[in-house]
Amino acid sequence: GETTELKPSTTVSTGAQVGSDYTATAPQAGEVLKQGELEYVLEGRKADSAAETGKVKADNQEIIYEYVPKQGGNVEVKYVILGTETNLKDPVTLVTNGQVGSSYTATKENTLTKDGLVYELVKTNNGLKEGSATETGKVTEAKQEVVYEYAPKVGGNVEIKYVIAGTETNLKDPVTLVTNGQVGSDYTATKDITIRKEDGRVYKLVEANNGLKEGSATETGKVTTEKQTVTYEYELQNGDVTVKYE
Repeated sequence: GETTELKPSTTVSTGAQVGSDYTATAPQAGEVLKQGELEYVLEGRKADSAAETGKVKADNQEIIYEYVPKQGGNVEVKYVILGTETNLKDPVTLVTNGQVGSSYTATKENTLTKDGLVYELVKTNNGLKEGSATETGKVTEAKQEVVYEYAPKVGGNVEIKYVIAGTETNLKDPVTLVTNGQVGSDYTATKDITIRKEDGRVYKLVEANNGLKEGSATETGKVTTEKQTVTYEYELQNGDVTVKYE
């Protein structure tokens, strides 16, 4: 195959008498040479190379030392909940046994879901946790970890309304059930079977659809990115008045 020189060749003997002795100086064990950013470590003298010490011959002789890519530490990518070491998904080994000096580029997702809850990449420092390895970089001798942090994704509020059937008239003040809840978290609305107004009139929860107005959010559900309104409808409860003459 093609041979790439990592440093200039040196001449051990020039114009020496055939049969005279020569001695080459071997590189130090573990010597590292670079080609650009890439590092190579001495493996040893090539199998078909001339010996390090020997006799000068009529033909040219070459002493060749071979270097192999220097193996570095792995590069791992983690995706954790902000302020914790809790993984939102399994870490990814981006580079295994890579050459020291070779490039890597980590990738991230804007949102991740764990156990139904949604988390979003933090906006500071490109999402990287303090002390994390850089998003793009070079393989080094030591293992490196690129760590992205995610915070709970804040969703829309969940509000409960209690209205007169067929109208938007509130029988009592709406209740904000969830404020700044995490997207994917649970909510459960509550209702009154009857509501009594100050004037004494009593309104009863309509029986159809569990009392929910058409188009209402469900009674139990998940926080979403949008605001949700659970609307219960009530109708005036009529009673008979009987006058007796005894």
